[in-house]
Amino acid sequence: MSSMADNNSGALEGSSQVEQDLILSIREHRIVRLRYDLDIRDRVFEPYVLFKDSQGRVMVGGRRVLDENDLLKPPAMRQFAVELINALEVTEETFEVDDRFDSRNLPLSNQIFEAVDQQR
Repeated sequence: MSSMADNNSGALEGSSQVEQDLILSIREHRIVRLRYDLDIRDRVFEPYVLFKDSQGRVMVGGRRVLDENDLLKPPAMRQFAVELINALEVTEETFEVDDRFDSRNLPLSNQIFEAVDQQR
């Protein structure tokens, strides 16, 4: 397992370690553990796409597998603002990409930096 990366935030041009780790995890289909915003526990997440939203924020979208802050939450598709990710760990565990996922059909801005379906 890799160590937790802290987020120095910023645009992708001068990408933070968190952004670089998210790109790696999307390319290699690797599950991540992240600490988000004011959470005190981690979330386990399958990152599918890294993009810029309509407000100019760098976002990561994918499937939340587990939220240790609320263990009763079922897995669900989620988006996280990268600037609010306080720590990120890329695990050795991989995930299978849902064949129905198509980043071209998402209501995202045109700035997709990385997506799992761009490697097919």
